[in-house]
Amino acid sequence: MPTLRDALARTRRQPLAAALWCGAIIVILGGYAAVHGRLNVHYLDDAWSTSFAYQFVRHGITEDVIFRPPGTLSLVFGKTQAYVYALFLQPTGWTRSHVHWVSTLLVFASAATWNRIGRAMGLLPEPATLLGLSLLLFQVSMQAANLARPDGLTLLLMSLSLLAFVRERMFLAGLLALIAFENHPIGLTVCFYGLGWAIHARASLFPDARTTWRRLAFLALGGLCGLAWFLFANRATLSLHNLGFLFGDVHQFGEEKRNEWTYLHYYFKHCAPFEWLFFLAALAVYLARRLWRNDASPLWILALVLASALLARRQNGLYALLAYPAFALVCVHALQRTIMLRLAFLALLLSFAWRTHQTWQERRSYHFEQTLDRVVATVPRDGLPVVGLCDFWFGFQERRFIPSAYQAPLSSLDLPAFYLVDSKIKPTGFQHLRPEIEAGWRGTTIARFPDSDKTEVTISRFERKEVPR
Repeated sequence: MPTLRDALARTRRQPLAAALWCGAIIVILGGYAAVHGRLNVHYLDDAWSTSFAYQFVRHGITEDVIFRPPGTLSLVFGKTQAYVYALFLQPTGWTRSHVHWVSTLLVFASAATWNRIGRAMGLLPEPATLLGLSLLLFQVSMQAANLARPDGLTLLLMSLSLLAFVRERMFLAGLLALIAFENHPIGLTVCFYGLGWAIHARASLFPDARTTWRRLAFLALGGLCGLAWFLFANRATLSLHNLGFLFGDVHQFGEEKRNEWTYLHYYFKHCAPFEWLFFLAALAVYLARRLWRNDASPLWILALVLASALLARRQNGLYALLAYPAFALVCVHALQRTIMLRLAFLALLLSFAWRTHQTWQERRSYHFEQTLDRVVATVPRDGLPVVGLCDFWFGFQERRFIPSAYQAPLSSLDLPAFYLVDSKIKPTGFQHLRPEIEAGWRGTTIARFPDSDKTEVTISRFERKEVPR
């Protein structure tokens, strides 16, 4: 087995490779640090996911009481994320910055796991390392690392499950697959990854009937234990109505319905057209060189993951994170024996550096935590409800807070008075609520201060207008 001395010796013999590795690590770490807290501003899923976890862990509340009227929705999944994030946030504080660092840690852990998956699937050390590192460079990975959504943890659980399956640890593979499902139903995508690998490696995975039944039995036993966790974690919310919401027709949340074929179609069309062209070019190289004759696993996995995207009911572009490893695997296999692999990785790295620099340049003066501290200090502590852009929930966790993405008319809450916290950094934040507020309440500005060098926060007190008799 190679030792650290052997690795250092190889590095000294290959200074160009050493420079590539060191440079890549510096650029990746610097890029993630530069966009931390700046990539997404007042994105509703930050407050939605975190508020659900906070209310569940701190108060035992199993329904969404922040973004919806009480009694509207009780989730039958996501308790795994609540416990995992609470493990980090309880001792450090439930701040948006801390939440994003946890998400970043999970994305990096997923990348490291895919390095090990690549090695377990037969890739050489350098291609396997580039496979893992490349997953950190895509836009969807940066999004997942800078949001409180369950995608980062779901990807990690899926990746660990697949790694266990490839290494023939069947019980662990089944257990982690069902835990991924409890974290978010889209976690069942791992079954398609596993099926793709099983078709390719069926001769070694299932060499005879006895081994086949034994391994399938351990896989099923692990799945049953994972199902037991699902039932235990969601024991307070299990009902036919809630299960119907989970498996039935899932409606969009706070946005118009989309008409794309799959979440991949939506994501590549609107968010990453150039990455799609890159993937298509790599797939063309893979097919043109007939590389499936040596190793067809990337093709099987990609085909099955694409099939899973067709079965997913909700076309949320951020789910693309869970399919990207399949695309990256094809790319690495297509280019692994040529200098093109390093060149492709370098091009991806330069694109990543440019994107992160642009984000930092545009929002370098924006510091949400400082803004939030000033907002909390300015809003009077008189018990009145606070209506604000979604991220401001982080400052009013134990006070009645109504986010700008509230899923009911504001008039249904019967508020005699409230404080409104707005910011021009999110100009469309109150677009659908503003006409209702102006029609039913009369506002007075009590404070206005900079949010960044280009935007400002406005805090107003609104009181209900008298109804003419």
